Amino acid sequence: MERWIGKVAMVTGAASGIGRALTEDLIKHGMKVAALDVSLDGIKKLEKELNKTGSIKVLKCDVAKVDEVKAAIDWIETNWGEINVLVNNAGILLKGPLTSGTGEEMSKMFETNVIGLSICTREVTTVMRKRNVKMGHIINICSILGHLLRRKSTFGAYTATKHAVNALTFATRSELIKEKLPIQVTSISPGFVASGMTKEFLSHGYPCLQPEDISNCIVFALSTPQNVNISEMTVQSSEEVLTG
Repeated sequence: MERWIGKVAMVTGAASGIGRALTEDLIKHGMKVAALDVSLDGIKKLEKELNKTGSIKVLKCDVAKVDEVKAAIDWIETNWGEINVLVNNAGILLKGPLTSGTGEEMSKMFETNVIGLSICTREVTTVMRKRNVKMGHIINICSILGHLLRRKSTFGAYTATKHAVNALTFATRSELIKEKLPIQVTSISPGFVASGMTKEFLSHGYPCLQPEDISNCIVFALSTPQNVNISEMTVQSSEEVLTG
């Protein structure tokens, strides 16, 4: 991680879970972190705990809103300069059938999990091009459900959003390679992770990972040399069995 010391990372969904654990780890490794989240209370608490080094800036941001994403990026550029790492971690999980209901749950998930991710990627890569970054890395937090369809799952819409993230990750990497830009692109696909988003299911006794486990995987992906790209990393508890 030495090459990232002093560099800037933008982490979405940073108030809790994977985003919070990752923010802590990146600061420990010497990076400056812009921690974005729709929950102002959550990121303010994070700032209070981690701001001893001056390496964190918390910014309230709904990633599905272009103006809020641009405002956050404007702060980063004005105060810290270029952005080197983007971690698209913000996501929501809602239950809702595909064939009945209003479709409100599906709309909310696609707005955050897919459109929000796309907005952040577009705006950050625009900054990377403009500032001619010498090294960059985009990491998308996907899901094991982005690789399969569970027959008994009630999360068809969520699964669809994560399949979309897989496709978008591939497309982003292909576009950046075509432009010959020094930006690596990685998709991390966790199984069950203990977090506020999954607490309802953890009560059923599913084996799960901790947010710190996924943060460690992200740090590993960032630690690879510039000529190495970890395109996809699927991570599950050693006790988890998840099939279609």
